[in-house]
Amino acid sequence: MAWEFGDSFDFYNAQADMTAPGTMWSVVTGGGFSSTTRFGVGQSMDIGASGTNNRITNTFNNDTTLYVNLAYYLNAALPMNANIYWGFAVSDGANKQVGVYWNGSGAIIVTAGEYNAATLATWSSAYAAFQWNHYQFKFVINNTTGSVELRLNGATSDSFSLTGANTRNGSTNNYGNNLRFYGGSTNMFMDDFYGFNDQGAQPNTWQGDVRAVQLMPNSDSSVTWTKSTGASNNSCVSELKEDGDTTYVSTNTANNVDLYGIAALATTPNAIINVVLKSFARMDDAGPHTYKQRLSSGGTTSDGSNLSLSTSYQWSWTNYLTDPHTSAAWTFSGVNAALIGPFDVA
Repeated sequence: MAWEFGDSFDFYNAQADMTAPGTMWSVVTGGGFSSTTRFGVGQSMDIGASGTNNRITNTFNNDTTLYVNLAYYLNAALPMNANIYWGFAVSDGANKQVGVYWNGSGAIIVTAGEYNAATLATWSSAYAAFQWNHYQFKFVINNTTGSVELRLNGATSDSFSLTGANTRNGSTNNYGNNLRFYGGSTNMFMDDFYGFNDQGAQPNTWQGDVRAVQLMPNSDSSVTWTKSTGASNNSCVSELKEDGDTTYVSTNTANNVDLYGIAALATTPNAIINVVLKSFARMDDAGPHTYKQRLSSGGTTSDGSNLSLSTSYQWSWTNYLTDPHTSAAWTFSGVNAALIGPFDVA
């Protein structure tokens, strides 16, 4: 699997955080966040009333086949006006090729890109109000053999499909490389959003209903950085939403590393498809400084990419699709035993 993008929306404290350097988003305006979530923790993204092209992902690989997974909640009674809708289009960067939109009648519409473009297919009664549903989409971009398949709430077979379609409308490219969202009403929420292609090792196909959980630092394993306050370093970097300069750890010594234990998974999942290490960092002098984040599993350390710091905060995201210690899929015990922390490179 080639992981393309993913966001749980949980760590953001303000909408500006979504476009700080290092995130998966290139454009985010309108909307905000909601405490309405699938499992009663964290936050979801309020994608209602955000307008056209006001949320655009970064450009990813040129994918002929793309899986997009998300949970969606409508906090309003159905039916609404059928011209009220929310959704997204797969794009090659210049053209919206194929779009899927939830409309006010409770249907999902597949279109030739824009919502008001030609309708390729309609799935009536695709969702209900006041409940979370999880959607897995598979897009194949092609002018004659294109397809859109949908599986609802972890189904093991298609809940809806369109085949033999032109899904590169307005384009000469049999691939997509970003997503462009539209929000035309209020009270619409999205959670557990991610996408991948069909290349590489498993999993590279349908994955079922997947959720994201936050596992926060809760113990000091080894520390060399300086805490801003409190009794422990981990307590300064354990907030569920980033708090900027309120609590933090800092150092001006090259090669200083902190490692923290993390809170355990509450339940044993059927599978773990990705472990994402996230941190929010800046420098407070003239620099230059370089930073990265470290994960240690079973005594094997793996570092993220070097990040050149600025005086404004940036996100550092590192995806671990497999356990660095075993080079195999993550296990419940492997995740729970992992150590994470910041590394001052220079």
